[in-house]
Formats: sequence, structure tokens, C-alpha cells
Amino acid sequence: MRIWKIMGILSAAAVCLTACTQASGATEGRLAFVRAVPEADTTPAAAGNVLRTDTTQAAARTVSGTGMMQAAGEEQSNEKTLIAYFTWADNTVVTDQDRAVASAMEHYEAMGDASRYGTDAISSASLVQPGNTAMIADWIHQETGGDLFSIQTVESYPSDYNECMDRASEERAHGTRPELKSQVEGFDEYETIFIGFPNWWSSLPMPVVTFLESYDFSGKMVVPFCAHGTGGIGATVRELERALPETAVVYEPLGIYRADILQAQPKVEEWLREQELVPIEDQKEQAARPVEQGNGSDVLIAYFSRVGNTEYPEGTDANSSASMMVRGNERYGITEYAARLIQNEVGGRIHLIQTRTMYPADFDETVEQNHREIKEGVIPELKEDSLNMEDYKTVFIGYPVWAATIPQAVRGFLQEYDFSGKTVVPFCTHQGYGAGGSYEDIANIISDSNVLEGIAFDGDHMEQAEMEVEQWILGLGLS
Repeated sequence: MRIWKIMGILSAAAVCLTACTQASGATEGRLAFVRAVPEADTTPAAAGNVLRTDTTQAAARTVSGTGMMQAAGEEQSNEKTLIAYFTWADNTVVTDQDRAVASAMEHYEAMGDASRYGTDAISSASLVQPGNTAMIADWIHQETGGDLFSIQTVESYPSDYNECMDRASEERAHGTRPELKSQVEGFDEYETIFIGFPNWWSSLPMPVVTFLESYDFSGKMVVPFCAHGTGGIGATVRELERALPETAVVYEPLGIYRADILQAQPKVEEWLREQELVPIEDQKEQAARPVEQGNGSDVLIAYFSRVGNTEYPEGTDANSSASMMVRGNERYGITEYAARLIQNEVGGRIHLIQTRTMYPADFDETVEQNHREIKEGVIPELKEDSLNMEDYKTVFIGYPVWAATIPQAVRGFLQEYDFSGKTVVPFCTHQGYGAGGSYEDIANIISDSNVLEGIAFDGDHMEQAEMEVEQWILGLGLS
């Protein structure tokens, strides 16, 4: 299974989308943009799993043989798009909303991100209708015209956050496949299938696994999207890939942080445009909108990485070290690669945070050393540099997540300079466990600065990072 990065345009010779790799050749398929015949919309709460269609657009739109959208009245394609999603809000019965929301907010508080919600705390709680994943699904529907399908279980989940997560944990531990209320009629007619879900325990909710195993996805275009907390998309996409046949083509996923759901529609639209999943006329119209970008002369991108702080044995490569990756003929540290992607978007100066004493090449020894540093409060001495922090208004801080927080070397860097009044933007790399408490730790160390929303890159899926960075930077609103 591969995750294809879709960068081309629809071919004029055939309605196909080609994802190219040097190793395995090309895979092609046709994208469907179909608006179903209007019918009455029935809410999931009233009628179980419901296939919803657009009641405001009567004319269907399809992809023509030239790669352009056909006008109403022209010959229609039989290809269809399905937007299937699982959301807690459609799979629980809330008898006491205040108590239910309070249980979710207690969890957010424990994870260190409750302050991100502000006055939107209640509407942002994922169990409140329509639900986070459903909101994303509806925005996708508005752009693509696909049919909406809410994945619902026969047995409802608890409305208390901890009880719901306990059940989700038990289902995963026992490999439970929860029974679903209904099935998608005419599944074989759908060629492009969006799959939406929350991140539960850094994994797919088991009802989504049931859904994936209930149909034949051979040759389908599968487009994942995820509503998540501080753990990012976790291992959800990897699990989705394992559940699908080799002939399914999995697009780059979209991840939306739960506190940002209410403002996420532009990010969803941008993601669809980047992957050529919206009608071409819409792409041209949206691409014409002006985008302001500075030259980055007052931007610093400082990062810490094992590569540059470790004396690796000769011959160490990306296959033998999870901290490295190869792009073209160049070898990068994973965090360095993320830093360079950010530089491509905002300009600025890149700076490697280096310690005077190198870390061990053996990963386990590095982990042990980091634990000792944290336990004993040791801040590694940093190499001298020529930085003048007064030159920078915006500072990106990058690091691998060690022991669910920032490395002690990064802590030393933050303590060494005055960040008062500056805009600080964290970014981190991890191996499936998300940012941990690193964002909160940074904010506590430099409390006089303005710490913006961070981004966490899964080190096993850095091929997706370029699009993630573009979307993230756009959402930050930096000028």
C-alpha cells in the first residue's frame, strides 16, 4: 500500500489521475464529482445511518473526457463520490450535555490544550452535534458534491469521555468489530471514497475498521481525513492502509486539530485543491485569490535534531535510523527536513541547535541519556552561535518529541534567549505519539511570547509533510 501525493492535473487525453514513482510505475483512475438527485435530508439522529444528498443543487456535475467539469445537461458520468465518516456525536445518546461536555473538557485540561477552546469549548466538544468529523465531511460535500454517509453502530457509545475511551480501548484490545446499523447501497458505483474519523488511542475507531472490512475497496481512490487532539493523526492512516487491498490508492490525509474545527473550512478547501479533488473551474477561481507572503528576513527557524548532534557510524542511512530520511540524493534529519519545508513557505534563516557533547549513536542509549537529563534537571551546554535574537520577530522551534516533551537541549535554547513579545511557532517530529506536552512546556518556558498553533509530523509519513506545512502556514495567518 502506498500513499500517493497527487500533484498533477487531470489529463486531457483521459480522465485519469496519475501518481508517479520511479520504483513502481504509474497508477491511474478516474475522479468522480457527482451531485445526486435531490431528496429530503434525514438527520442521522432520527434514522440511523443515512446517505445524505444535496438539496440545494439540482444539476449534477461530472468529469468529462477533457478533464473539465461538464455543464448541466451534458452527458453524465456514472462515477460517484462517497464521503463516509464516523463521529462520536452520531454514536452516543447525550442525556446530560453539561456533564458530557465537562468530561471532555477535563480530558482537554489534562492534555494541556483546554485554553485553546475559549468561548467555543462547548461547540468544539466532539460529542456535540453535528460532531467534528461530520463538520469536515459536510465541507467536503460542499466542494465535491459527494454523498454523505454517517457510520453508526448498533450499540451506542457512552457520552462520558473517559467511559467512551475505555470502551474504545477494550474494543481495540480484543479486536472487536462493532456491528453497524446499515450499509452503503450501491457501494461498487463509488470510485472516490473519503473516509473520516477521530483519532482514538492513536488509532482508527474500531467501527471504521468494521466499515473498511465490509466492502471491496479494490481499485478505489481512498481519501482519509481525521479530527484529532494533541496526538495528531497518530497511526490511523497506517491502520487504514493495512485494512485495504493493495490496489486501493490512498491519498494524503487531512488532519484537523479539534480546537480549530470551527475555523477549519478554508483548510479543508485548500487540501482539496492541492489534491485536485475539486472541480477545475473551482480551482481556477480559488487560485486567483491573492496570497500575501513576506520575504522572511525577520523569521528564524531553529531546530534540534539527532542528525547534527550525533556521531553516526559510517554507512548509517535512512533505513537503519528512524531519525533520517532521503530525498533525491540528499540525506536529511527528519526535523531538518521539516524545517526546510517551512523555510520554503516563509523564507527566513535556518539554525541548527547543537550541543557541545554529542549524543550516542545507539537510540536506546540516547533515550536513557535523555531520561537522566530530565530526572536530574540537566541542561546540555550548547555550542556558541552568532544569533542575534533581536533581529527576529517570528521564531519557529523544531524538535523531535522525547519522553513526550521537548529535548533538554531545546529547553536550554529557550532559556538562553529573550523571546519576549516574539511570535513563537513550535513544530515537532514523532513516531506515532504526537506532540505530547511539548507545546505547553514551550509556552511555560517563554510565557512572555505569543506561542501559536504547532504542528506534529509523523516521522513514518514525512512524504505527506509538504502539503501539511502549506496548509498549516496558511492557517497561521502569518504576514
